[in-house]
Amino acid sequence: MTKFSIVTLLCVLCFSCASDTKTEKNAPAAFIVENISEEKTVKNTAPVTFIISNTMRNEFVSVYRNLNFDTFSEDKHVFSEKPADTIQLAVNERELVYISSKFSAKDTLHVKNGDTIYLNLKDKQLKIDRKQPLTLPEYTLRNDEIDSLTKTFYYIDYKAPFNLQSDKYQKMNPIFPLRIDRKNFKMKSKELVHLSNRLVDRLTLLNTKYDSLRNIHPEKTAYYNLLKDELNYAAFFELNRFYSYSKNEAVKDIIASDVFFNDRTITETILYKKLNTYIEKVILKNKRIKQKFKRKVDYKTAFDSLPNYIKNKELLALGKIVCIYNDARQNASKATLNTYIENFSSEFPDEKYESYLQKIQEDYGLSKSITSLDAATVYLTDTKETSTQLDTFLQQHKGKLVYVDFWASWCAPCRAVMPDSKALAKEYAGKEVVFSYVSIDRNKAQWKKAVIDENLNHTKSNFLATNYTTATFFKELKINTIPRYLLFDTNGKLIHENAPGPDSAEIRKLLNQHLN
Repeated sequence: MTKFSIVTLLCVLCFSCASDTKTEKNAPAAFIVENISEEKTVKNTAPVTFIISNTMRNEFVSVYRNLNFDTFSEDKHVFSEKPADTIQLAVNERELVYISSKFSAKDTLHVKNGDTIYLNLKDKQLKIDRKQPLTLPEYTLRNDEIDSLTKTFYYIDYKAPFNLQSDKYQKMNPIFPLRIDRKNFKMKSKELVHLSNRLVDRLTLLNTKYDSLRNIHPEKTAYYNLLKDELNYAAFFELNRFYSYSKNEAVKDIIASDVFFNDRTITETILYKKLNTYIEKVILKNKRIKQKFKRKVDYKTAFDSLPNYIKNKELLALGKIVCIYNDARQNASKATLNTYIENFSSEFPDEKYESYLQKIQEDYGLSKSITSLDAATVYLTDTKETSTQLDTFLQQHKGKLVYVDFWASWCAPCRAVMPDSKALAKEYAGKEVVFSYVSIDRNKAQWKKAVIDENLNHTKSNFLATNYTTATFFKELKINTIPRYLLFDTNGKLIHENAPGPDSAEIRKLLNQHLN
């Protein structure tokens, strides 16, 4: 990953925490796209195939992909620790994917339908080979003039790297901060608009180059279109950065122009992140709302305001999907999400949006079978999507003690004691006690990933509580902080509603007392 792309990532993260309390008086710049086709042509004729060879035991080879509309329902991170494995990804014509291991940072690959990629992890080295080698000229938006103009407003401080902690899936490269001259962003508006126009000129020039190459090598059309998409977003993001610090109306007009929203926009692989950036930086102006101890993006306001900014019906619908999904990812309540979906379905009854809504409903437990559950019952599901109830689980293990560990993927204290919890289960293996792990995650995908991270995927008593926010069981026992442990007796009766943790001597004393 290049230093520039790393810094761009940092900027996205930094802007997500920024707050601007000034109110803009001018009317919003709306973009209108006249010639967007109503239906996209889906060409998923062949998947991209990754053939994995891995000689390193218990080490993962990972494939990441961006969130985009064409593959909205697909997993964004797939991985394998098998000695030999095959992973297939369905794509719509072309896509960027990222390959990594614990020993290597993400490596970017341009792929299209039918590609075969060989991944070989050996001796802490991840080697990537294609069945057919691919060479593509990659141009950058930067040149000497643009670099010089940019330094008037900000520069990248390579002398102050911030090191990120790596995990078992990827090695993290350091990121570098931006040094912003906020005064120049406000005072040098003429220079800023000139820089913005030079970026657009540069983008237009490079798009022409890729179009020429596409005419010479039509077999590489998908790759060149992908490179154009990425250049388009790089320029779009840069302009949104300019607007974030300047609130310059001329820059906002460029962002909303047909340079970035035109008859090709619907087919772009970067449309999801383009709409997301536009919503946060232009519509919401980086403002955040405070909820409890967190500052969150106000997607509800964006959802309601989008028609003032986006006139094309299909782009408007997709923009609202972005609002719904992103609000779900920042833990919006199920009631809020259901309201979103009801309003969206009323406004956009077209079946082509149904797959997006189904994905959100499945990931966040919003299906009718979940939302209409009896509040007096605790409903559980395992990683194979098999549903059960806590009462049923207790009856199945009648005659044994049941020790329940409530946790979540985002709970650092829970995960810190997870090794102790598993050690306790191992210590009492073969005795009349069952150890169960119940997550209160709202995002099923994050829970499943954490299950694998914690090596709980081989445990049969591992569940997700699908009605945590509505079941009276949790409210009556005040299970609003975790980790939390419950102990049930051999008849399924709750005998300790705040049992000692797995790292304590007290839990062993308590278990031994009831076992004897």
